[in-house]
Amino acid sequence: MDQKEFLLSVCVPTYNQAEAVKKLLENLVLQYTPQIEIVVCDDSTNNDTEEIVVEFQKIIPVRYFHRKREGLDRAVIFLTEEARGLFVWWIGDDVIGPDSIRRILTLISQNMDLSFIWVNSSDITNKNALTVSDTRNHFFKDRNEILKLDIGLLGFITATIFKRDVAVPGLTEAEKYIGSAFVCMYIILFVISREGRHYFLGTPSFHSNPKPPGEVRWYDQFQVFGINLFHVVKNFQGYFDRHLIKKALSKNLKMVLKAIVVERALGLKTGFASSSQKVIPLAKIYWNYPEFYLVLPLLLLPRPLLSFFYVYYKRVMGSQR
Repeated sequence: MDQKEFLLSVCVPTYNQAEAVKKLLENLVLQYTPQIEIVVCDDSTNNDTEEIVVEFQKIIPVRYFHRKREGLDRAVIFLTEEARGLFVWWIGDDVIGPDSIRRILTLISQNMDLSFIWVNSSDITNKNALTVSDTRNHFFKDRNEILKLDIGLLGFITATIFKRDVAVPGLTEAEKYIGSAFVCMYIILFVISREGRHYFLGTPSFHSNPKPPGEVRWYDQFQVFGINLFHVVKNFQGYFDRHLIKKALSKNLKMVLKAIVVERALGLKTGFASSSQKVIPLAKIYWNYPEFYLVLPLLLLPRPLLSFFYVYYKRVMGSQR
């Protein structure tokens, strides 16, 4: 089928998550239309996902690629290159809503000048807990307005949909960030920095699993959000208002610092409390951000002492309620 016949490529990077892929395909069976294609890039070390996909291929078209484990960064580049649709929607281990495909296809078909769509979501355990509290569906005034959201969310793959032809010229440069866990963010920022209108789909269209403190992920959270994010974003500083992009980075830094302090105080040694956490790399890139110096004394405290002060703080705050 010719690329122009697909409005949307649903692209699924996966690694040993057969049940998540099964649930996604079950949803897509109910929402399938010839306007979409489904592409699965499987890095799994077993054949469980492949066996599931083969069963679904009897019902709906699914293009499937079982590759050696190369990680999410290479997977999103591969899927973007392989996609035949006008728009690309990467979907991780999240659960799409029952009307999401129709809603997105309607939006695209009525606004062919779109280049980027930011998709809101909710916590799978609490549908009222939204990723972004704003549920209005609206166009962003300009690319700078996007920065008023949490800039780290631009690396949340299921939350972003983009026009493929706008992204393709940036894929070669994006390869430089393989291993950063933020190739996806590079591609999205590349798209946003080009021409085209941008849309916020405030109606929650998928559900995601909550991320508990200290969660062990496939990447080092301190390195990715504390260091890598800054280096990816700085490539695009010339395309955004300088004040707004620094404010967006400042907001991200505050969240990273809070996560480091709280998770270390809780006695955790994973997540943002990872032993890889170092002050010097942060200081090198955030030396001109005042919030870094405000939290620096806490970063330098030994873990037992930090835990003591944290428990005391929680008791004082609790007594004042």
